[in-house]
Amino acid sequence: MAREEPLASILHISDLHFGWPAVPEAAEAVHALAARLRPSAVACSGDLVQRGDFAAQFRQARAFLERFEAPVLVVPGNHDLPLYNPLARLFRPFANFRRYIHPELEPVLVADGAVLVGISTPRPWLIDLGYVGRRQLERVAEAFAAAPPEALRVVVMHHPLVPTRRDGLFRHHVRGSRRAVRALAAAGAELVLSGHNHFPHCERVHDAGAVPLLVVHSGTACSSRVRPHTGCDVNAVNVIRREPDGTVAVEHHHFRDGEFRAVAVARFARAARS
Repeated sequence: MAREEPLASILHISDLHFGWPAVPEAAEAVHALAARLRPSAVACSGDLVQRGDFAAQFRQARAFLERFEAPVLVVPGNHDLPLYNPLARLFRPFANFRRYIHPELEPVLVADGAVLVGISTPRPWLIDLGYVGRRQLERVAEAFAAAPPEALRVVVMHHPLVPTRRDGLFRHHVRGSRRAVRALAAAGAELVLSGHNHFPHCERVHDAGAVPLLVVHSGTACSSRVRPHTGCDVNAVNVIRREPDGTVAVEHHHFRDGEFRAVAVARFARAARS
């Protein structure tokens, strides 16, 4: 009898903002959720700290990440770069992130039938917008080309891949998003996990001639920087599951009454791959 391939489950968290906005009760609840669900991997899509100038905030974030039993893939967000020191922002923008969180800005993680590839989207010369370069997209294609055919292919980045009306402005995404959508679809990407805008969301993104991508946003996992005008006034995280019937389930979990609870789930058929 053929060995059944393990099914991936991913806890997707984002925008921790350790420092003065951090909510300790929500941080504890994230770990309680992970202990209940026992995910295959944890994907953290950036903004670990409130201000990238302060080593103490990075130490808090590192202590939080080290408590997970599952392997963690983490990428930087725009808040993880220095803001008050322009020389450090220009010449050593990721020094604290590399020292306290991870030396790699764009790690690759293989876990239970899934391949997660990180993309670093913040740039020193941009404040809210993100950017994805051609070489970054080529690197994603190389990682997915080396993966088993049936592996779930997941990209993790801080800035949303495409703009959204829900936050009121069209500035909270990556520049050159259409080029990135086409390149990631051609590379075989199935999901793109991001944060930045502090509300949960998932949708199919189509581009002419390209396989549709499932883009998934996470809310802010454990900070007070919730944004009620988006329709989400609580801390929020996502759980992504690869189901036995071949679908992908995206669960939105909200923090209420001291714990994270599933409030909505959407299921998507995996796109056919050549």
